[in-house]
Amino acid sequence: MAFPLLRMVLTIEPISRVALAASFAGNLIRLNPHIPREQEDKSNFVRGTTLSYVLAKSVNMRPSQAIYLDKAEELLPMQNDAEIVVTIPESSRRRRRWRRICALGLHTCICLLMFSSYIRDNVKSFFMPPFVMSNEVVSISGWSIPPDISLGGCAQWTEEFVPSGGVSSDHPLITAAATFELPISSNTLLFLSRGAISGGLNVQYGGYGNDVRVTVKASYRFPEALDTVDVCIVTRSEGEIGLGIFSSPRSHPSHRRAVLQFAVTVNLPRVEEGSLLNVKAFETDMPLFIHEIGDLNGFVHFDSISLKTSNLPIRVKSLEAEKASIVTTNSPIEGEFHSSSSLKLYTSNSPVDVHVTLFNADGGNYTNLDISTSNSAIKGTLALESANESRGKFKIFARTSVSPLQLSFVEAPVDSVLLLDATTSLGPAAVSLDSTYEGSYTAVTSLQRPSILFNPDVEDPAGKGRKRQMRSSPSRGPIASGTVRWSDGDDHKKLLGNVNVRTSLAPLTLKI
Repeated sequence: MAFPLLRMVLTIEPISRVALAASFAGNLIRLNPHIPREQEDKSNFVRGTTLSYVLAKSVNMRPSQAIYLDKAEELLPMQNDAEIVVTIPESSRRRRRWRRICALGLHTCICLLMFSSYIRDNVKSFFMPPFVMSNEVVSISGWSIPPDISLGGCAQWTEEFVPSGGVSSDHPLITAAATFELPISSNTLLFLSRGAISGGLNVQYGGYGNDVRVTVKASYRFPEALDTVDVCIVTRSEGEIGLGIFSSPRSHPSHRRAVLQFAVTVNLPRVEEGSLLNVKAFETDMPLFIHEIGDLNGFVHFDSISLKTSNLPIRVKSLEAEKASIVTTNSPIEGEFHSSSSLKLYTSNSPVDVHVTLFNADGGNYTNLDISTSNSAIKGTLALESANESRGKFKIFARTSVSPLQLSFVEAPVDSVLLLDATTSLGPAAVSLDSTYEGSYTAVTSLQRPSILFNPDVEDPAGKGRKRQMRSSPSRGPIASGTVRWSDGDDHKKLLGNVNVRTSLAPLTLKI
């Protein structure tokens, strides 16, 4: 028996009272149960499918007070003390309940979407400090710009449209360009970027004039994108000048209309044939900028160069520097490097594939090479050189993990000193030393014995007819160690090198 949703009791007196009750399709209207069953069956049961309202009246009521039912032509006579009961079926109640729940859920989702959009577009920008501009000097608060950096004049853009190349003509590609001149005599040439921007940096030799010419091109499809960035001259301490690219704190890479790409080209000026262009210091700190360095060896010498980016590769055709630092993350380092003091090659989760020439001038201080990555291979071809083609001191570190490590020494001075520490894990290690090497060696792996390759008949690199000698230490399982030397009468006077190669659960090969 259905539970009554609405019960309305009407006491009807002659020519007196009218009752109004809301009703629903399919409801059952039952009149006073004291009426005989046969009369109730004939006139007091009405099943309405589109019943809108009910009026109860006595027999003597006016016609305007009568009860009208859809598809019913006769008046329903009502007795005094009539009782109207409106009953809702259980299935209908369940459907109505689910409709209310679904409507409430939909309304809640719409409200949440509207509120999140409001937070993203309004409240977030309220807490982000804007640009503060004053004449030609621009200051940007809120970014982690080094405190010793000052900003100067900014770019004056010239725009041109590029053929769409199949992209909708509604938003053709736009390229804006700006140029800057930097003095080559600067103590440091500095290039910075901050914010949600990316692109590429290309360094070339052969520009005309006496200064460094920097061309910046920005590519975008919506003109307002250019309003979210500033490209300005930056200065640090005295004699340090360069270029900075800064994105507005209000811009975000998820905003399609604010997306743009930068291409920065640095042209180093040409000098007289047979001369080297000397650059005191060259420094970049540009996250998300791929670095492409041209063939500079033999044309440009850097006293110091530091290239730093993230998540994009650094590729060098060739460069020569006294000190060099090449740093990125999650991307490879490739190229040819010449260093006379120190060279650092750091990345992570990506390979290092380089050809390195280390030069040691005086034999007093070591020339250093440091290669580091993780979860990726190291492949290095190394040449060691000295001023007198003999002696020289070199210190090399190479570290990776879960990947192969391969170092091949193709050249080294006679009587030079090499300190090498090469380490990996869960990946094969292979090191091939030049025949000039003299000193101790240690090779360590696990679950198998290292493979030591020794050729006693190799030709004496000094041309003195000496014999190659090796002494192995007693075997200690997965460890192999010993010394290798050329037979000399004054062996005890030599400063000898040291080589350590390590891996785990993988083969290890050392060729001496």
